Amino acid sequence: MLMLMCASHLRPAHSARSAFSYLGLRDWPTLKRRKEPKAKKSLAETLARDLQGTAAEKLAIFEKLQAQGAFEGVDRRELIKLENMLRTFAAMEMD
Repeated sequence: MLMLMCASHLRPAHSARSAFSYLGLRDWPTLKRRKEPKAKKSLAETLARDLQGTAAEKLAIFEKLQAQGAFEGVDRRELIKLENMLRTFAAMEMD
């Protein structure tokens, strides 16, 4: 257990708050952590990181899901970017 000594009276203090109050510093600043909003994961990051398999397998899963309409409401530009990225990675795996 951490034992703090009050400087003005040289007696044990029970906490940092009481040590400061003995010194006349009654207003102990409270520091609150702000919750920072989490960055939204892109669809590309999620597929690349969370799905198991090669890029060709991920591309096949992506095309299957896209044909079933699983990406309705997702930005079309992001889907095109993801598809191009998966095709590029699949081509690099073939070499």
